[in-house]
Amino acid sequence: MRTMSGSKGSLPVCETHWVTDEDKVEPILPRDRVPLRKRMLDRRREKIRAEIERNRRGEYTVPTWVLVAALVALVAGLAAFIIWG
Repeated sequence: MRTMSGSKGSLPVCETHWVTDEDKVEPILPRDRVPLRKRMLDRRREKIRAEIERNRRGEYTVPTWVLVAALVALVAGLAAFIIWG
């Protein structure tokens, strides 16, 4: 990288523009500069790990949609038995 001497001292020269003190400011990224996608993936992995640990301890729960499907099947079967049985 080339440098140019001026009244403010030596400043590096870029091919497209002069680098000034304002250009030297680093961008501020949230949460210690960790990108959003990486944080989301980390949270998702942690949720999966926690669920696996709960399941290993015997705290497994049946998803709500499975319980609803079983209830609907039971009610439909009972209704069919009463109507056509």
